[in-house]
Amino acid sequence: MFCDLSKLRVLNFNENRIHRLSNSATKHCRFYDTLQTLSISKNLMKQFHLDLFNPFGSLQLLEAKHNAIMSIRGSFNSVAYLTLVLTKNKLKTLDLCRWNVPNMVILKLDYNNLTTIPTCLDSLVNVTVLNLAHNQVTHATIQKFSQMKRLRELVLSFNNLTTFTLNSSEYPASLETIELVNNNLTELDLSLVPGPSLDVYVARNCISRVDVERISPNVTKLFMWLNPTDCSWQTAEQRSNFTCVENASIKQSCT
Repeated sequence: MFCDLSKLRVLNFNENRIHRLSNSATKHCRFYDTLQTLSISKNLMKQFHLDLFNPFGSLQLLEAKHNAIMSIRGSFNSVAYLTLVLTKNKLKTLDLCRWNVPNMVILKLDYNNLTTIPTCLDSLVNVTVLNLAHNQVTHATIQKFSQMKRLRELVLSFNNLTTFTLNSSEYPASLETIELVNNNLTELDLSLVPGPSLDVYVARNCISRVDVERISPNVTKLFMWLNPTDCSWQTAEQRSNFTCVENASIKQSCT
């Protein structure tokens, strides 16, 4: 019913009781070439069929927040500079192997039930921000994201990680910020950081072992308050003069 609206830029279905979205058009719709934002947040969808959006060549923002989405269906093809927001759903797994989205720039999967890192992340070659916070991921390494050449911000806070290997030569070339706040990390090894600059957020973990002498000079900020050992700094001057602080009460709560 929107097919011939050739000037339509924004389509907002938010806060209704939509269970399913479909496309019954039998021709190339005029608004396929103009629509830039489609939002279907705060509805009742349990499945989300991404192939519905393949014809939309100008789509820049696709939002499906606050639904009950448990599965993502269909292949997904888009050459648009797209932001995809699937925040606050019920995804347990996500397979990206049928996605062909070479220009996607932001992917938000926070506040879901993911237990593993999505597969085929290497297809997201131009994504700059990947948000996986507030899930149930138990295992991850920086190598999983190494083919995401333009990734600048990686958010894995509020998961169930007990380890996260950062010291690797297989590394996202453009990474500037990594957030691992509120996990169950016990060690922090920053001896090998290939990128030119990295801000590290690891507050609210159980880190008691940090080899300060081996921290790479490429680590520009380190935020690790509310750990048994806190070696935080925010500036080069603070780094040159800092000392680690031991917190016995937090150490006790981590045992």
